[in-house]
Amino acid sequence: MQELKSIFALDSFDQLKALKLYVNQLVGGLMLGGHMSGRKGFGVEFKEYKAYAPGDDLRQLDWKYYAKTDHYYIREAEVENNHHFYLAIDQSRSMLVEQEGMSKFNVAKSIEAALAYVVLQQHDACHLLNVPANLHTLDDVLFQLISLETVPENNLESFRPSRLKTRRNTVFICSDLYAPAEHWQNVLKEWRYVAEEVVLIHLLFDQEQQLNYGRKNLRFQDLEDGKMVEVNTEAARKDYQERLNKWQQEVQDFCRSYQIQYRLYDGVADLSDFIQRIVYQVNTGF
Repeated sequence: MQELKSIFALDSFDQLKALKLYVNQLVGGLMLGGHMSGRKGFGVEFKEYKAYAPGDDLRQLDWKYYAKTDHYYIREAEVENNHHFYLAIDQSRSMLVEQEGMSKFNVAKSIEAALAYVVLQQHDACHLLNVPANLHTLDDVLFQLISLETVPENNLESFRPSRLKTRRNTVFICSDLYAPAEHWQNVLKEWRYVAEEVVLIHLLFDQEQQLNYGRKNLRFQDLEDGKMVEVNTEAARKDYQERLNKWQQEVQDFCRSYQIQYRLYDGVADLSDFIQRIVYQVNTGF
């Protein structure tokens, strides 16, 4: 996690290059023998031009058009995709909670970056639900991911599926679920009705679960509304953990009843191993 921590401390352009190299080294080897599409060049035809924007694949630049007009344009192609993968990251401010200097928000970005790498290598379609733009390359996805910032209000409800063309869909949602239960439950239920697979990646750090901050009396700030509260951790720990465990069990029971894959990341387990296990599922078709 130290390597990722240093990556997210870089400026945007260097961060994009470093994150791309990281996911390539982390999951590139897992692609061997996976469910790579046998389609190479099939179903690809010219669609339209679009003005070049930062993050676009330079290989798609039309240099002949540039020579004639002195303008950079990208040749967009219509590609027939086998499967559509939708990625979503909770942008609420509670995702800024850190453990060992790494926030849940940046952990989510790292997971989604690795997933995007595998999806695009398989020639499947990759959609980032946090942004309305069409994303065609890994650089597109990574540029949007590193540009994401948290927002004052929970945005889970914005991840509800719109009208989809096919049921060949998989959605990955990274969240700490610090939102009204009906919000995240409605989102997951709606996706379950339209997708083949729904995967919830629950980010709940061990420090949050144990209330173990090394001091007896602490002042906590609500990252959503800024309110402060004084807590005696020793007195509050037992009741807090009982309530937290009950809530976690309710989340897992809900996922089980709707056949939603539940994955918990606690900030202690090796993040590289955690990402590789999730990627392996995608690469082997679940």
